[in-house]
This record gives sequence, C-alpha cells and structure tokens, in this order.
Amino acid sequence: MLDAAAESGRGLNNFDVLRLLAAASVVFAHSFLVVGDTAPIPEWAGVEYGQLGLIVFFSISGFLVARSWDYDPKLFTFAMKRILRLFPALIVVLLLTALLGLFLTNLGATAYLQDPRTKLYVLSNAVLQRDDFLPGLFESNTLKDINRSLWTIPLEFKAYILIAVLGLLGFFRRTPVAMALIGILTALLLTGTVRNWVPYANNATAFLADIQIPKTYVQQARDGALFMVLQPFAAFVIAAMLYRLRKWVPLSWWLLALGLAAWLLVATIGDSSQNTRVVATWVVPFIVLVLAYRTHAWFSLPSRMGDYSYGIYLFAFPIQQTIVHIIDPESGWVVMLITMPIVLGLAMLSWHFVEAPSLTLKQRLAPLVDSESTS
Repeated sequence: MLDAAAESGRGLNNFDVLRLLAAASVVFAHSFLVVGDTAPIPEWAGVEYGQLGLIVFFSISGFLVARSWDYDPKLFTFAMKRILRLFPALIVVLLLTALLGLFLTNLGATAYLQDPRTKLYVLSNAVLQRDDFLPGLFESNTLKDINRSLWTIPLEFKAYILIAVLGLLGFFRRTPVAMALIGILTALLLTGTVRNWVPYANNATAFLADIQIPKTYVQQARDGALFMVLQPFAAFVIAAMLYRLRKWVPLSWWLLALGLAAWLLVATIGDSSQNTRVVATWVVPFIVLVLAYRTHAWFSLPSRMGDYSYGIYLFAFPIQQTIVHIIDPESGWVVMLITMPIVLGLAMLSWHFVEAPSLTLKQRLAPLVDSESTS
C-alpha cells in the first residue's frame, strides 16, 4: 500500500529517476521548438512531451510536498523549506542569464547594463512576476523568449501555498473525505463544462496564470486556452490527494495498467485531444507513484548522485536559445545534442554548490524557526 511506501527514505524510491526523465522530455520538446520545428517523435498518447514532463514534475511535487507538511505541520518551517528549495537556484540562473546577455545582446555592453529592463528581468522573476525579456537578446531567433520554462515557477509556488492553506485548515488531520473531494473537484475542473458551471472556477484558473486575474485571462480560462496552466496544477492536487488517501491506495501494477489502458483508449477512439489530456492528468500521478516505489529494486541512481532535474529544467532554455543565436541550426536534434552535456554540467554545479548547500541550511535553520514560532 502507498502508506507503507511513503514512509521509506530516498534510497527506496525512484523519484529522482522520474524527475530526470521529466526534465529530459522538456529539453527534448524545447529543442525542436526553438528552431521552429515539431518533434519527430509523435506526442505520447495525445500529450506533448514537454507537457507530459510537467505533469510528472508536479505529480511528484504534490505528493512529496503534502508529505512534508504532514510530517512537520508548521507554517514557518514549511515556508522556509519551500523557499530554500525553489529560490536559490532560480536566482542564480537569473543572474547568469542576465550576464550571458551582456555578451550576446545587439545593443552593446554599456547600453545593455544601463537599460532598466536588464535589472527588471532579474528582479521581476525573482519575486515570481513573469518577465521574459532582456534588451537586444535573441531578437533574431525564431522565439524571442529568454527562458520559457520559468512560467511554471510561480505556478509551483501557488501550489505550495495551497498545501499550506489546506494544512492550516486541518485537511491533513481530518477525515480524508474532505481532501478527496478537493482532489476530485480539481480533476473535474479540467473539463470545460464543469469549470464553466462551478462559480469562480475560471477566475481561479486565471489566478494561476496571473495573480491580478485580468478579465482577458478569465475569458481565456472559459474558452479552455489556459488548460496548459491548469493541467500541471491539477496533477499536483491529485497527487496530494493520493498522499492523504495513502492507506487505501494500492501500488498495483494492475491498476497502473488499467489507468494506462483508459488513457490509450481515449487517445485512440476519443473525438477530442482535450479529453485525452484530461484523462492523462487523472492517471499520471498514480502511474508516477507506482513507478517511483515499485521499480527501485530493479534499478536506481547512485546514492551519491544529487537531484539534477531542477537545474536542468532552469538552465536548458537559455542554453538552447544561445545555441540558436550562435550557430542557427536547422535541426532540433543538433540543439538537443549540444544542450544536454552543457546543461547537465551546469545542473551538477547548481546542485553541489547551490541547491544542496541550501538544503543543508534548511536543516540547520528549521530548529531556530520552530523555536521562534513557538516562543
């Protein structure tokens, strides 16, 4: 059962493997996107590879973050843990990207440094206000984005806030029916009919994309244009629900096969790609948990290896855009082959010199935060 598996440590699951695969799928999808091409491998069962990677990322995060709150339900400690995991590497990649622009901008170094938009890029993204523009950078590229991957970071942070709110309201202590209802409702909101029927559901979806909830975003949510924002968030909530229901969730290969069959059936005979993506979002969190906990006996990463997936995810897109800027390749495979060794090296440095030390700091500060919050 999932409850027994959830008690095991990092060495008895393959979440790190799944995170690496998710990061690789995002890099793969973006490698062709930056050259204006489509991936030569068809999307898997109606879900594009980059989006599938996001669903996997958010599924893992939803389960583990819910477990983190359940183990230590203190708001300040929880906030500190989430901030130290999310922001140090983010700030480093923002600063390095801005520094990269100094050498690649077509404005000249002095004009680039004096342009307020250079500082604004770092500061805005550091406080999770989306800004994807650096002056004079990548203007001749197929895409003008600096780092398209960063749009998910504010979404992830909003998901953390949801877990904290649910925790403070007692959803991890009360009857699991309440958490089950939240998970089911979130899953149903993926369908346009339900989302348009539930009051303020489209406003909530617009909030996931922009905290100011502009009217244009509300309309886009009503039309289904913000599905790609709602989808990973829903996977996060569904995975958190599975954690709360863990005593009744069997990690069964038969259930995995049944969910996979339902997904493939809808993809094969369904009349809507949207329906396929909805079903995928429903079943992927469970598939992720089965694969994480039922495959560690077959293979696993070396114990000394860190979690490089976050660094890969953060660094990859600026590297890909730089490759396009410098050599203008026509093939996404070329971008992929050049990107992977570079971004893996950067991710390793990020883990060992930024992320892992931040996690150590988290462990050192937690007792101090606890004592202050209870005094």
